[in-house]
Amino acid sequence: MLVPLLGFLIFVFSALALVAGIPEGTAFDVRQSGAISTRTSRVGDALRGVLLTPIVHDGKTIVPVGTPVEGTVERVVKFGFGIKHQTSSLKLRFHTLCLPNGERLPIETRLTGVDTAKEGVDSEGRIHGISPSVNLSSSLAVVAWRLLLIAPQAGVPVALTKFLVARSPDPEISFPAGTEFRLELTAPVALPAEHADSAPAPRLTEDESRELKKLVAALPEQQVRKKSGVASDLVNVLIVGSSDQISRAFAAAGWTNSDRRSTRSVLKTYYALVERRGYRTAPMGTMTMNGEEQGLAFQKSLNSFSKRHHLRLWKQPEQWNGQDVWISAASEDVSIAFSKQARAVTHMIDENIDFERTKVVNDLFFTGCVGSAGLLEREGLPVEMDNGAGIGLTTDGHVAAIRLSGCENPRLVSGLNPKRRAFSLPRTLKSVGHDLFRSNLVYLGYQATRLSGPAKTLLSGKRANSRTPHAMVRQQADWLNPELRPGGGPQADDDPALRGDSFQGVPSVLPYR
Repeated sequence: MLVPLLGFLIFVFSALALVAGIPEGTAFDVRQSGAISTRTSRVGDALRGVLLTPIVHDGKTIVPVGTPVEGTVERVVKFGFGIKHQTSSLKLRFHTLCLPNGERLPIETRLTGVDTAKEGVDSEGRIHGISPSVNLSSSLAVVAWRLLLIAPQAGVPVALTKFLVARSPDPEISFPAGTEFRLELTAPVALPAEHADSAPAPRLTEDESRELKKLVAALPEQQVRKKSGVASDLVNVLIVGSSDQISRAFAAAGWTNSDRRSTRSVLKTYYALVERRGYRTAPMGTMTMNGEEQGLAFQKSLNSFSKRHHLRLWKQPEQWNGQDVWISAASEDVSIAFSKQARAVTHMIDENIDFERTKVVNDLFFTGCVGSAGLLEREGLPVEMDNGAGIGLTTDGHVAAIRLSGCENPRLVSGLNPKRRAFSLPRTLKSVGHDLFRSNLVYLGYQATRLSGPAKTLLSGKRANSRTPHAMVRQQADWLNPELRPGGGPQADDDPALRGDSFQGVPSVLPYR
């Protein structure tokens, strides 16, 4: 009788010592500390990274940013010569949080995305690489081979030019240190009560929010315009701080500036497109707000030219408590396509601009440069808005307000200065050899006939339907402004991902089209 009673008492006291569990579906970002590649990684290899977003419960930081996260490589499929596999693939599992007190907490997660990467992630959390046959380089190869068969005298220089300036993209998956993975808990987690920390950062007071809201409401326009005068991105972030503080904070978070448009930048853009690789400092177009050009601009990308986070900032004439006020329009490029409305090939942004607002706030919080923050409710939005390229903008109607601290010694993310590979003749010859093998008509035809439906979807650049971005927005809104209550919205009753069932006190997403 004594033993069962003792066991019961242990169970009761253990339950009392635990805070409410972190719910299933909680989303967070992890920045990988080391490189991962289908060429060099092996099943069982250890993964190490750090938490980029705080895990918050009831207004308390249960797991702070910077917390180490560990995992394991579970599956590696090398593309090789492409005879056996259509694409390369990886399966990663992050399974442990290393809490500040040294305790190791097991977690069950599913990978839902690799940030700004050309690779796709399926519903099972597997990462799929690209095909070397579905790209501009392969199209040029087909033209070159036709010319070789029909008119060799013209085909030879075309083929040589192709192999020199339009080599096939690398089909292997290669993620450098600093790659950001988006994860979702597949099972709830309970934590001992002593791990509950303070709020992620002091929230703006009601008076501060009211004053900053007046600044936003007083803007003659809240939508950025292109040089042509067409309305484009919507203001969704307000930052209080000097230009130096802003630059230090974004640099520490891994954001970069942009190159000026020049012959060199055009060539780098060309190679990034043809070889399907990233361009970390790609040029950004000039836009205006209230007649003024942007004063600052930042971007963040990985290995894809078509995808990047980016924002522009405009300094306002008014100050707030003696500090500079900057208004920003932040959006995420998710593809490159021809816009009928703009009549040009252009970057297409994610229509839900709240996702990018959430990304900006999370990244700045990681650096420790945020003194306080909040969400400002905006009134008077038009019923229909688009960004001038035919993309209807979707938002919950709030602006993120961030007051920066001194930001003298910010926390730095890993992988800020990726090493450039020096020229190597053997590596170059090997690359040309692989390109010759993949650029003949037989190989191209073989690859085209075996593309499956899911592979075509991944290669087309379509996003997988995921609740994770919505969860990230709601989680952040929950601790930035817990007084918010769920709103209505045409989509709120139709899509469970937009209802906020797992997070109370978070507004539903409202589409403005």
